[in-house]
This record gives sequence, C-alpha cells and structure tokens, in this order.
Amino acid sequence: MLLGFPSNIRRGKGNTTTNANINVQQYYVQDDWRVSNKLTVNLGLRYEFIPAPIEETNRLGNLFVTRDPKSGLYTGTLLWATTNPEVDPLTGVAGEPAHTGGYGQALMRNNYKDFAPRVGFAYQLNNKTVIRSAYGIFYNSTFVQELQDMRKFWPYTIQQNFAANTGVVPDLPITGAGPSFSNTAAIGGWPQNPENRTPYSEQWNFTVQRQLMDDLSLEIAYVGSANKKQVGYDPINSALTPGPGDIQARRILPAYGDLDGGSNKFSSKYNSFRTNLVKRFSKGVQINANYTWGRAMTNSSSLAEATVQNPYDLHQEWERASIDLRHIFQLAYVYELPFGKGKHIGAGWNPFLNTVLG
Repeated sequence: MLLGFPSNIRRGKGNTTTNANINVQQYYVQDDWRVSNKLTVNLGLRYEFIPAPIEETNRLGNLFVTRDPKSGLYTGTLLWATTNPEVDPLTGVAGEPAHTGGYGQALMRNNYKDFAPRVGFAYQLNNKTVIRSAYGIFYNSTFVQELQDMRKFWPYTIQQNFAANTGVVPDLPITGAGPSFSNTAAIGGWPQNPENRTPYSEQWNFTVQRQLMDDLSLEIAYVGSANKKQVGYDPINSALTPGPGDIQARRILPAYGDLDGGSNKFSSKYNSFRTNLVKRFSKGVQINANYTWGRAMTNSSSLAEATVQNPYDLHQEWERASIDLRHIFQLAYVYELPFGKGKHIGAGWNPFLNTVLG
C-alpha cells in the first residue's frame, strides 16, 4: 500500500438513499385463570405479521445462492425489483424489467406463521413457599437492516470487493481503473437470503421462592433461553477447499468475488442457575444479593465477531459466546445512617443540626 499497490480494494458507486414502507400487524389474547386459592395459570397467544419492507422506488438488488442436492453445485441468481440500469450478465442486455424470482418487489418472502404462545403458573405450596414457572416465544424483526443491504447491492448501488496485486509482479496501481463495474466477478456487498424467516427467542424459567423471616426471602431458579434464526453475515462465496493458485476457480460461485451474505441461520443457547436473597427495608437496612452460574453458547456472538470457517456447516462454529460469564455475583444494599431525630444518635438535636447532619 505504501508503494501505491493495494492488496485489497472495496469501492462503490450509486445513491444509497432508502425510503422504506412496512405495515406491521400484531394481535394477542391473554387471560389469567385462578384455578384455586393456591394455583393461578397465565395463558396467552400472540400473532405477529411483519412483512418484508419495500422501497418506494423499488431500487433493490439481491443474489440468491442455491445448491443442487444431486450434483452439489451452487448457483447464484441475481434479482432486481425494477428496471435494471446495468447489463444482465446472463443475457448481455441492459434495461431489462424486474426479475424478482417470485419474491415480489421486496425480494424477500413473507412469514405467515409467527405465532408466539405464552404460558405460566404460580403455585403456593404452603404459606411460606411459592413455585413459579413460565415459557414464551418472542419475535424480533431484522428486515429493515436486510432492506438497507439490498438497497446497497447490484444493480442500483454497485459495490466491488476484490483482491489486487496477488502475483509476483504488481499489476494494479492505486490510480488504476480496476475491473469494470459491470464485471460480476468483482461484485461486493451484502446480499440477503430471500428465504429468511423472522428471528425469535424461546425463554423459560422455573423458580422456588421461600420466606425465611418476616423481612427475608430466598429464591432459587433455573432460567434458560434459545435464540433461533438470528441474523448474521458470513463469506458465502468462499473457497471451501484450500489449494494453490488463483482462489477464484475454487470459489463455490467462480463468476463472483468476495461476498458477505446475510442469513437468519445463526443461533444461541443460555442456561443458568440463580439464587437471590432479599432482605426488605427494615431497621435501616435493605439487602439484595444474588449469584448466577450460567453458560452461553452460540455460533455467532455478534455481527462484528463473525469468523466462519464454512458458511454451509455452522456446526463447526458452536462455541462459548463472547458474552459468556460463568459466575456472576451482585450485591446491593441500602443503609440508613443512624443520625438525627428519632435515631440512636442525635435524637435531641436542634432543628439546625438535624437539617445539616440528620
């Protein structure tokens, strides 16, 4: 780079202004059922319809990667939502009408099965012990981010990401023209899997709470969650097998370059054992002490930490999450100083002293 011969180049052209529309509908029903004096049951069902957002000008582009189960070969299909200003690499023709691949102007399929049940109960075992448990599913859309990435993709905003000067003799100075923007082998960006479904989280807990004294209680709980279909990015056009020579021929899509594809296929799990000791405020003291022993596992801790070896075999990526904290102890307390009117020290202070020191 210091000599004017870069090893990697990322550049782009086009207008990335995005004006999105999305019409979200959510419905729910919930009821608390007091079965007996000791048992209460909470039941609920939520339905969420979060369609893929559309862009007002339909300037969205995408690349859909599919695999033939018989031959094992991968195919990349370019999609665009309105008239294509560039040359279609398959036909060599510019100005072709929309090619959505059956996914509509959003270039993404909609999800119609986002049902989120909720169930919980509380049971009073005796006058000092209560058992509680609950389970629920919670959805979280990432479609706006996916829309923005498709707005920044070929053919309306062309990005390039390619390796340069890989030979013994440098052949592309920093002032060189580089490959044409119509060359798909240099297309970069973040195409999205049009088959993405809504990310969701399953959460559950089981808790036993016991009153030890009038102002002291102990809680023991198991808390867990499983996050599924989470958004992530990985190098979808990697060379899956190492070897000598030019990497381009070993890519799964030799006609394309480096691509970080977005897909809702990542997941994580969390399991924990928790204890919580609470002393309510009395005699000038309040204490809340808790300890958690937990474990968080994932195949992608965050978008910034993705280091995927094989984007088509995420079992290799299962590991402790970067946020995994095995042991957590927290202590919070309130102590009322015993100074001033009605306290052990200074009960007979005059109003001035009581205001300043009480």
